[in-house]
Amino acid sequence: MNLNEIGSELMKLEAELEQAELTEQAFIDTLESSTQMMAFEDKVEKTLYFIENMRVDTDTLDAKIKRLQARKKAREANIKWAKDRLQYWMEQTKRDTLKFPEFTVSIKKNPPALQVDEGAVIPAKYLTIIPEHTEINNADLKVDLKAGVKVTGCRLTAGKSLQIR
Repeated sequence: MNLNEIGSELMKLEAELEQAELTEQAFIDTLESSTQMMAFEDKVEKTLYFIENMRVDTDTLDAKIKRLQARKKAREANIKWAKDRLQYWMEQTKRDTLKFPEFTVSIKKNPPALQVDEGAVIPAKYLTIIPEHTEINNADLKVDLKAGVKVTGCRLTAGKSLQIR
């Protein structure tokens, strides 16, 4: 019998007790001598062991996840370093594109990015007021900077990035 079936049988015994078909002492005697009750307790104990094993497994998995995340972070740093070195040497040798049978690597110009210096004086028309704080409207500020409007402490910068396809 599974845990659900045993539980149902025990509930039937309780219902009989409530309907006065069994005396309380008869109910206790029945439970104590019942193989169903022993099976129920055995299954409960085994379920508790199962739960404990799963808890230990999840702790082990958490440790593995942390270790793998650290490895992933290190790999990502290695990739960034390798791409930065590759870009540096391509720029030094004045090569914008290199083609290989499996890869094409090129240096492309990025679109201008807004850079706001610490302590920049931002006119109110570029600010969005949110009850908790004031926020810069980057899109409008960027459009005006492209159009030639001067804003102290703000400028457009265009970098380059390496593309590997």
